[in-house]
Amino acid sequence: MEDGSARLLGKGEDGAISPPVGEGCLPQRRLILLLVMLGFFNVYAMRVNLSEAAEPMQRRYGWSEATKGLVLSSFFWGYVAGQVPGGLAAQRYGGKAVFGAGIATTALLTMLLPVVSSSLPALFVVRALMGLGEAVTYPAANVLYTQWVPSPERAVLVAFSSSGSYLGTAFAFPISSELIALRASNVTTYIDTKTGEVHGVSTSWPWVFYTFGALGLVWWGVWHLLAASSPEESSATSSGELAYIQRTRRQDADAVLSKVVVRRSASPPWRGFLTHRAAWALYINHAAYAWGAYTLLDFLPDYLDSQLGFDIKSSGGLSMLPYLLMFLSACGSGAVSDRMVRAMPVRRVRVIIQCAAFWLTSALLVATSYVETANSAVVCLTLAIGISGIAHGAYVVNYIDISPHYAGQCFSVGNTVASISGIIAPIVTGFVLGDKDTAGRERWRVVFAISAGFYVAASVVWIAFMSGKVRLIITPASACALVWHPRSLTPALRSTTPTPTTPARICALDAYWGFHSLLWN
Repeated sequence: MEDGSARLLGKGEDGAISPPVGEGCLPQRRLILLLVMLGFFNVYAMRVNLSEAAEPMQRRYGWSEATKGLVLSSFFWGYVAGQVPGGLAAQRYGGKAVFGAGIATTALLTMLLPVVSSSLPALFVVRALMGLGEAVTYPAANVLYTQWVPSPERAVLVAFSSSGSYLGTAFAFPISSELIALRASNVTTYIDTKTGEVHGVSTSWPWVFYTFGALGLVWWGVWHLLAASSPEESSATSSGELAYIQRTRRQDADAVLSKVVVRRSASPPWRGFLTHRAAWALYINHAAYAWGAYTLLDFLPDYLDSQLGFDIKSSGGLSMLPYLLMFLSACGSGAVSDRMVRAMPVRRVRVIIQCAAFWLTSALLVATSYVETANSAVVCLTLAIGISGIAHGAYVVNYIDISPHYAGQCFSVGNTVASISGIIAPIVTGFVLGDKDTAGRERWRVVFAISAGFYVAASVVWIAFMSGKVRLIITPASACALVWHPRSLTPALRSTTPTPTTPARICALDAYWGFHSLLWN
């Protein structure tokens, strides 16, 4: 199709299709992804603000530690259940409607939370519904990616937009702390166990929920006015940008130069999502990332306080730094990943990026458990959390690599597995520690070693079984078939390798070629 819009497209030195000439710094696809990033900012700000407000709420209503834990965990009751329905809804009704509805619903429920907080059953229901509202956002975002993201910009745009969650976390904690400290009661008081001082219980904590809920509704208004589910539905998409997206969004990332467009199967290959080894390599790494993230989010302040006498919550901007580094490292890894793909196979790029993130994070977590000073531990943990964001240039993008038409549904399965991992991680950590206030350094070393071991084990699975090529396509039946795909480049090696006939032999030989391809592919 050589029309006027096609002639607007640029050509790289290697003949690849490049963005339209003179399109400016904020074309429509980047505006949409910027709004998605700000959406995730709101999603995570509304998710974590209860972590700050839980303490004054506990004192106000006399909750036990177990009750507070149930209030915090009730979010995941809806979050786990809503992943797959969210992917289905986004595919049917469009990413714009489902992504926006999920955040708007969560914002309204966030503002309702202080009203029902005196009733535990009502509070559990609201928190579970908040989880259900947020559950649809990531699958819906992946449906948007399949429509808006050109293959040559896949990693940078996906990593940038999805890392808005880290900015939301970074800003939610200090803002929530300031809002909670605005006003305190003169009647209801408590004694600080560390200093022995008497303080009034905060009465301004509801403003945490009103503020972030209102911010979410403002975002939804902007989203409703400017966003679209696809470039074809947006009147702001130029003809050149539309042609660029249409020609590249469905391409195998390894075959951009030859313009190989991936066929769409008649329906989502659900059996493939549940059985294909490349999909499970992705889910396992997603789960490992979630395990480490939730362990650090829930227990990092306790470790620094009980073992090293450092109160990170009162350290001002220092509590923001790890998550700001995560945002920067995620964006940087996406940009680097897209550049590397121009010179080497996608599989090798994703393996390098993922292993760099997981191995460096593992080393820093182990180092944290052995350093003796608070400053050294803070540096190690800040770097560990920040560097882990590099993985966004690998596993997060890989959902579109292996299923460019149904990435939303594939992600819904992976995020369900990761959410279960995020639920189990604090339980296991609590079991290992026992009483976290009296747990010794040896128990904390076990906690960090479990997270580090999970990262390393997942990266080995990643090397063995991940794929940079499309795997989950054609039909539900053929997409789930366990097919022998030797990764050797040399015909001599391929011809001397017997074709395996059982699933166990297929997986074993595929793992062998997975490691072999790092050197020869």
